[in-house]
Amino acid sequence: MSHRITFSNSMFDTNQKGSILPIRMLKTRTSEESIYNKHGLYTSSVFFPTVAKSAPCIRIAITAPHTEEELKLLNESFMSLKLSTLEAICG
Repeated sequence: MSHRITFSNSMFDTNQKGSILPIRMLKTRTSEESIYNKHGLYTSSVFFPTVAKSAPCIRIAITAPHTEEELKLLNESFMSLKLSTLEAICG
């Protein structure tokens, strides 16, 4: 599990980077963007009133069964929306 978390830290620059916990929050530009399911990947949306209206996020939970290939696919999906380049301020 720690390998998956370390691997994800190399791809997702979030406030949770370096944490031993498997939860990462990626800031999106809009609430609509936070409702995201591409390539059959499940993510959770986090938006107002849980976070500020200006800070909708996609919550990802890394688990031991996730493969590096799945994490790479998730990263590629986010990059297609340019999410990984946005400041991740959630959490």
